[in-house]
Amino acid sequence: MLKGSYYHSIDSKGRVTIPSKLKKAISEAAEDTLIMLPGRDRCIEVYPKDVWMKLEENLSKLNLSDPKLLALVRYYTNNAHEDEMDSQGRILIPPTLKQYAQIATDVVIAGTGKIIEIWNPDMKKSVVPEDRDKIDPIAAEHLPWIY
Repeated sequence: MLKGSYYHSIDSKGRVTIPSKLKKAISEAAEDTLIMLPGRDRCIEVYPKDVWMKLEENLSKLNLSDPKLLALVRYYTNNAHEDEMDSQGRILIPPTLKQYAQIATDVVIAGTGKIIEIWNPDMKKSVVPEDRDKIDPIAAEHLPWIY
């Protein structure tokens, strides 16, 4: 599972380094390839290739004569940007995604289960609760075994 939050900067060429702990947690089946697209709440969602392939497999089974499902497939496939991590674990963030996520230089790279999210630090603070008291009622309902 991809987890943790890491503060990094984008270099002058638009690249960001995937933190080593996250890089180690990415399956070898991903072949160091990551797929990026506009994510929820103005983050950039980053899918390891093996996770993306499962998503594509499920998308390919959808009935494209249904306008809602066609829109779903188009969203994922038309907005995907694929990149391979270089020897230093860096990926190039396309300018369109940087603009979407309102990212200039500083970013938070967060493991979120099967995917990675790249955030503008201020956007993340406004969306992701850092206060345990805000999460406890949700956790109590959906993860009662924790308590």
